[in-house]
Amino acid sequence: MDSAIDAFTEVIKADPTFFDAYINRGVAHLRNRGLLLAIADFDAAVDLAPERPEAYANRGIAYAMIGQFERALDDL
Repeated sequence: MDSAIDAFTEVIKADPTFFDAYINRGVAHLRNRGLLLAIADFDAAVDLAPERPEAYANRGIAYAMIGQFERALDDL
């Protein structure tokens, strides 16, 4: 999974406005149990495109996984 994180990190370096790279790296962090890193990526995705629901849904899952259920419900 680290290679996926590394690859998406390179994409983000090349284009810091590429929404999908943040989503995909965040999901890779989720699978790696890097929950705070995942939340940071989903936060960046929300900042880039607040109208896209997948950033909120994934962030809600990450919040639930760290036990922040109120925040999870807000996003979900």
